[in-house]
Amino acid sequence: MYIVAGNYVTAEQGGGLSGFDRPDALIINRTVPDGWEDFNIEANNDGSISLRIGQYYVTAENGGGGVLSTNRTSKGVWETFVDVDGKLRCFDGIHFIRARTDLTLAADGSEAQGLTFCGIIVQPPVDIKNWKGSFCIPDAFPGIPYGDRSRIWTPAYGCYSGEWREAIRGVYRARGYTHFVYNCAGLPYANDYPELADDPGRVARDLSELLAAGLVPVVAATDDRQPDTILESFKQNQQLIPICFPCWEMNGPLNNDEDRQKRLIDATVAAAPNADCYLHFTPGHGSISYVSEVDGWRWCQEHGTTGLLAQGANEFPPEPPVSGGQGLESTCVRLLGQVGGWEGLNQLTVKFEYGVWMVYHGGVSEAAQRAYTVEFLANCPHAAGYCDGGPA
Repeated sequence: MYIVAGNYVTAEQGGGLSGFDRPDALIINRTVPDGWEDFNIEANNDGSISLRIGQYYVTAENGGGGVLSTNRTSKGVWETFVDVDGKLRCFDGIHFIRARTDLTLAADGSEAQGLTFCGIIVQPPVDIKNWKGSFCIPDAFPGIPYGDRSRIWTPAYGCYSGEWREAIRGVYRARGYTHFVYNCAGLPYANDYPELADDPGRVARDLSELLAAGLVPVVAATDDRQPDTILESFKQNQQLIPICFPCWEMNGPLNNDEDRQKRLIDATVAAAPNADCYLHFTPGHGSISYVSEVDGWRWCQEHGTTGLLAQGANEFPPEPPVSGGQGLESTCVRLLGQVGGWEGLNQLTVKFEYGVWMVYHGGVSEAAQRAYTVEFLANCPHAAGYCDGGPA
């Protein structure tokens, strides 16, 4: 689903209209989404994308320069568009899709003109700063391919077929979860899952599916085997990324090198400037700096970060939920600038990964995972939520 100035892009009648007869074939006047607002993005082999609503494709008549239609049931070159710096360029290489003052969409924009179709922000209908998620759900899906053939491991989402991805989204939403951790490329977990290529088209498909389902992608910017390099699939899909983090357990892959961590943070924020950027560290570590924790966070805030994805011990339970919650609460209030010497900070803290290693490797039930978070958060009222299983 796509939003312009608070209204949803709609294919009138669910598609099937010629833009020559119906200039409102694509229009932005709906305030509540329905089936006519549910677009699919298809990645093409040449790097372009196509937009489909049901059985119909969006067509830039004559390859651009005029109206948009929704009456083609197969795609040719007029149904292909290229993302150029957040704008959708038509096949003619000249014109871009834009929103007109009469609220219709047309394929007659130049690059200098204002709002364009790819500039329409995909917005999940949730508060992205109120985290509810679980990137490892044990025994959720007996028979699912890969891994232990039972768990959902959300970073591996891109490994699955369309049917399995749809099923994963359904199981995830049924639990009331909203925040969905996602790897663009690399090995989702050692050799337990197939390796994901750095493929911008596939990542566009995956992120669009999650957003259309009302889920908030939380996207890793790198393959942590090459943590100094931002993935192309991350850079090219920045308009689809509401939340990001530079690297899993960032200080570890970067050898606790503060300068390398700073360069990676700057590169991540530059690649996805509209995303909330959080930092994830190894257990027991809470800053890019070993010299001054608070000065490290002051630098991060000045350079565009949003907060901390906190990690506890690998065991489960990692620590008693009362003392654990109270311990993370002390981090929360410091990062929010509510403790002397930390004034001026306004960074959020998420209970992100407590005991997930043992949950992943078996022996911990989903019920135990969620119950632990309930008791933990009762002692940590300033946390911005969780992403390791909770009450939803």
